[in-house]
Amino acid sequence: MNSQSLLTLGGLTLVLVSCGSFKNFNQFLSGSGDFDPLSSPGSSSSGGSAVVAPNSPSYKSGQWVETSMPNAFFFRSIPKGNARADKVLAVATPLKVVSSKGTYVKVELDSGDVGYVPEIMVIERGGPSETPDIVPVSPPVDPSSPSGTGIAPPPEVPGITDPVKIN
Repeated sequence: MNSQSLLTLGGLTLVLVSCGSFKNFNQFLSGSGDFDPLSSPGSSSSGGSAVVAPNSPSYKSGQWVETSMPNAFFFRSIPKGNARADKVLAVATPLKVVSSKGTYVKVELDSGDVGYVPEIMVIERGGPSETPDIVPVSPPVDPSSPSGTGIAPPPEVPGITDPVKIN
């Protein structure tokens, strides 16, 4: 290309940019859809929030709940920013609900400590009537076992012979 055609091409580009012709290149291809493949999952282009806090507390005061996952966070006060947990609770730790605030449940531990646990990390605690009776089952016993110890004999695989013992 010669310098005259480069100069003409550059001038046309400058005119198109100044007129705002390129502003539509960031719009959706169809012009009417809400889907943006480059946005993060769960976000919406309408400006609404993807995460919705519950309108009413899920747990009532005095109700027993338990942690639903290992390493559940326990904060002495509602955390702000990148606050570190004051304690880490084991799975199935019993908690007594004091109140709910936003996405946190104010709870009391068996030790008497009162603090906040993220609501997503707790579940309702099942009562004794909801727990199935667990009956221990003894392992199967091989009646042909010489000692009657209940240990199963080694499996027999066709085509494989017993190893030769060397004294």
